Amino acid sequence: MKLDAPRLVGYLRAEYSASGKWRIASFLVGLVVTLPAVASVVTTDGKTLYYLATVNFLLLTVWLWINYNYRRKQSAAHTARRAALIVNGLGEELSAGEKRRLSEKFTVGTDKAQNAQKNDYYASDREPGPLKLLECLEESAFYSSKLHKLSANAWFAIVAGYVVVFAVIAIFIIPSATNDYLMISVRIFFAATVFVLSADVFGSLLAHRRCAEETGEVLSRIEIAKKGTVNTADALLILEDYTSAIQGAPEVVPFIYNAQEANLNALWETYLKG
Repeated sequence: MKLDAPRLVGYLRAEYSASGKWRIASFLVGLVVTLPAVASVVTTDGKTLYYLATVNFLLLTVWLWINYNYRRKQSAAHTARRAALIVNGLGEELSAGEKRRLSEKFTVGTDKAQNAQKNDYYASDREPGPLKLLECLEESAFYSSKLHKLSANAWFAIVAGYVVVFAVIAIFIIPSATNDYLMISVRIFFAATVFVLSADVFGSLLAHRRCAEETGEVLSRIEIAKKGTVNTADALLILEDYTSAIQGAPEVVPFIYNAQEANLNALWETYLKG
């Protein structure tokens, strides 16, 4: 398998694209999984509760399968990104054994990877070496920090909206509720709170924010490192810290990059000009 720098970028982009789609599916199915629990609030019939429990189990099984595939594709994307940074930055070819290991790790086909290739994916035009690796890392850390901050803001908007509704119900509706249907609606809303407080929502908010901070710190370290003599050991250590920050976060909220691409590119150009 041909795994040069452009092809690795192709795998990187294709794997992240696939991972993002599975991330959407995981979130939506995770939301659907809560519906039987919500529905159980409005019934006391034993048979109905049994059916709801069965449906809940089946949906949970589907969610586990989707989440497994999401994690597998995200892991493949992280691997492709790390390999692309090293090969692009240092200009060294991978051994046959590593190429074989990577080919077994990737989940997308060669055609998709080839179609996703982008020769100017990294802006640095320096000769391969530790300084070029740092510049490739700098670009990656810049975009990662911005995208994860935007993702955290998106999740914050969801949680904040839910908190506002929760407060309105708790303060104004419950004290004056005399209608049984209204009280049932309140119970349903409270039952759905479990999903909002789960790792898929509130946990994602915190993870994105933490990743934005950590990649921002990596960016600052790169700026300092570039002012002196850059050696391979320092560059690889910074790469490892960047990788650790990215792998500890969920996938960037889908469609944010496409929506903000022009703005992010403009910010990157401004950053390069100092």
